Amino acid sequence: VGRIGRELLDDVTHWTGLDISENMLGVARERLGDDPRVSLQALHAPQLDMLADASMDKGYCVAVFIHMDKEDFALYLREVARVLRPGGLFYFDHWNLAHPVGWRRYEMEMAQALATPPGERKDVARNQFTVPEEARVFCERAGLEVVECLGESAWLQVVARKPGGNSSLAT
Repeated sequence: VGRIGRELLDDVTHWTGLDISENMLGVARERLGDDPRVSLQALHAPQLDMLADASMDKGYCVAVFIHMDKEDFALYLREVARVLRPGGLFYFDHWNLAHPVGWRRYEMEMAQALATPPGERKDVARNQFTVPEEARVFCERAGLEVVECLGESAWLQVVARKPGGNSSLAT
């Protein structure tokens, strides 16, 4: 929705916002205005076809992977590895099932699932969970190396790097 992008604009050459929701892109347009350094595009599949190979220095995904099936999570990480330049960095967060608060949140989801007939359960925007080791495996299998994996809270926070390239991107 451009909340973080608005804060980064003075420090970047170009900011690209991607979302599956046209409504969220509309909010981003309102926040970011007509700044020529900004491009916003809708996603229609777990692909980043609008971005060329090795075209991005850094990226982030905040509170998004928590709503995706594992397969889409893995496919997006592959795409991130494709579009990052060697040495490029990517941050994401996810519900941390290994943390007590993350587990309690998961128990809430299970209680809701028990109370709802399977055909009536929500499919879109439901919460998904992971653990640090799984996030590491997903990153590594996508072609990214994990630089930092913080799992001390209900939010697992990961910084991954595309191998090779200029280490100056790490700042």
